[in-house]
Amino acid sequence: MKKLILILLFVSSVQQVYCQDILNLDSEIEDSILNLDIKEKKITATINANGKSKSEIYSSINKWVSINYTSANDVIQMNDKESGTMIVKGLNSLSFINPTRATYPKTKAIPIKNKLLLSHLLEINVRDNKYRLMFTITNIIETTPKNTMHTNPNTFNCINLNGATDEAIVNFNNHWKNLFKKSMMGKKKQSKYLSLSKPTFDEINGGLALSFVSNFISINKMVNETSDDDW
Repeated sequence: MKKLILILLFVSSVQQVYCQDILNLDSEIEDSILNLDIKEKKITATINANGKSKSEIYSSINKWVSINYTSANDVIQMNDKESGTMIVKGLNSLSFINPTRATYPKTKAIPIKNKLLLSHLLEINVRDNKYRLMFTITNIIETTPKNTMHTNPNTFNCINLNGATDEAIVNFNNHWKNLFKKSMMGKKKQSKYLSLSKPTFDEINGGLALSFVSNFISINKMVNETSDDDW
């Protein structure tokens, strides 16, 4: 469970308000997670479901997908109950502090928050007594109008569930430095803007981690839910 604790601590450093809910709930899933693997753009949890058949688990997760994804029939890419495999395509919508507004705090015309849309795949594998969930971040979806994140070709390389690497941040900032040469932005403003790149991606990556861990907890609750509906 060290990895779960580490990811919760990482999230808490940038998402303190929302993370408190996760920290209060993680005991519900802590003993159930058999394995948690966190890669750059993929997080995988294998979760214990003792006493639950493959069919019961699959039906519960299918219900969860139907409730939590808009137009479930459109986003489900594969639904093979016999093999216990389901693949779902979805979106993560993330709001984060706009670094341009933070650089020019008195310019009210600049929005305080920016939004980033990321597509993901959720692969679900089910067996008797356990199941595996794999969230993979696949792409950035452009919003209209484009925000600064969409205009920087290095943005996706900074999306990392283990935290953006120094190299990725340097490449991200080098793009802005080249543009600054053609701009009228002063040196102090340039420095301020570039200094915000790391905390901005900490906020984004923390939000992603929070979203995925929240989904693990939500799915686990659905799988373990007992119905008293005797109509």
